[in-house]
Amino acid sequence: MSSTVGLKSAALDEFPDPIAIFDERAKLVDTNQQWNQLTQEADADFLPTSPGDDFASEVSQSPGKNTTVTDGIQAILEDSEELVTEYCPFDGTFPDRRFLLHLMGFTYESDRWLLSSLVDVTEIDDAALTARERANRAEDALSIISHDVQTPLSVIKGYAELLEEECEDDIANQSLERIQSASARASTIIDDAQTLLGGFEATDRETVELATIVEAVWNNLDHMNEEASLRVEDSFTFEAEVGLLRRVFENLFINAIDHAGPAVTVRVGCLPEPKSSTVGFFVEDDGPGLPDREVENVFTPGFTSDSQNGYGLGLAIVQTIIEGHGWAITASNGATGGARFEASGIHPVSESN
Repeated sequence: MSSTVGLKSAALDEFPDPIAIFDERAKLVDTNQQWNQLTQEADADFLPTSPGDDFASEVSQSPGKNTTVTDGIQAILEDSEELVTEYCPFDGTFPDRRFLLHLMGFTYESDRWLLSSLVDVTEIDDAALTARERANRAEDALSIISHDVQTPLSVIKGYAELLEEECEDDIANQSLERIQSASARASTIIDDAQTLLGGFEATDRETVELATIVEAVWNNLDHMNEEASLRVEDSFTFEAEVGLLRRVFENLFINAIDHAGPAVTVRVGCLPEPKSSTVGFFVEDDGPGLPDREVENVFTPGFTSDSQNGYGLGLAIVQTIIEGHGWAITASNGATGGARFEASGIHPVSESN
């Protein structure tokens, strides 16, 4: 028995995080070496260091006076909570370090005990802060670039339209059409990049019907799908941000036409989820499908199998919008070999509503 106790004590001392054990009155019973070392380094008289020190009392007298911690200690010892996690209220004592305080209750020989550990999250916090700062700078830069670039693009498009109206030369008109197409593509790339970088949560939702929105989007692409055909197999009603959902289907349809050919057939339908209150939808084409090596990468920004015409953001935008609604999306090959995209986790709206 004594060897087992010694083993447990040695294991606690080897654990990298500071740990302390308190009894049912929140009195300190034991600590590991890391806890003792931390309190010595910080010279923190509000961290319990000696057997019998009252944890709740020490915390309540600390500069932070964190009531969440003191309430958590009481709740755990009263067996109404099992785990409490809080930023350490002693940040002022460690100006360059930040900690998470974990409090966990357990029962031993019919008595209630409290296990406390401190996790140094300074490096994680700093990395997260740096990432947020970089993302904010990138978003600000993209917003400025977008504004500055969209203006000349609009000017180019406007003059191209005026020239096209006045020009009777077929070759010149073809060139003007290419200019308009290129400027529209550049504008789309900017919009897509902003969507990807900014991220969003779909909060402005309204009720939509799958078949209705799918057919509306398809009809708006009639300049691209003159030879293609759409089959909506079934439908359901749900809530979504309509403008963004239209973008999802537009990108999926364009992807099908680009990769399966102009005579592609696209099927859309419901995706039941057994033993779940949610449903989904699928979009599947009858083209050659996705190469196995590409399936896992199709939603990666910049990934494209068509370096001539694709810029690799279309499916990444689809994923961003789907996940912004709280849904999920996967890519695979369907039973007939074509590319298949499945969106799931959608809560249907009953017709009675």
